[in-house]
Amino acid sequence: MAGIAVQWSFFGNFDSFNIYKSVTVPLDVETLPTPIAMGVVKMFYIDPDVAWGETTHYMVEAVRGSEREISAMFTFQFIFNTPDLYVVYQSDADGGIVLLWEFEE
Repeated sequence: MAGIAVQWSFFGNFDSFNIYKSVTVPLDVETLPTPIAMGVVKMFYIDPDVAWGETTHYMVEAVRGSEREISAMFTFQFIFNTPDLYVVYQSDADGGIVLLWEFEE
């Protein structure tokens, strides 16, 4: 796998999105790191820098002119990988668990 597709939904008008990431600590809206991507105009980003077994935290910021709106943090943990299948653990905004998997051809 060449990376993970981080996808989100945003309702309303926007100019672009900024993507924030941390692999060491959960993200805090008050002390966000430098974005890993800025000016993203689609509602997904391919993060090529992921490692199996690593827990990764993301936040997405919607930008419209000088206004900004930041998402809740979402977390992935890459827990299983074979040449044909990968499984990702994701926490949702309500603290639930989502397992995602995909067969690669």
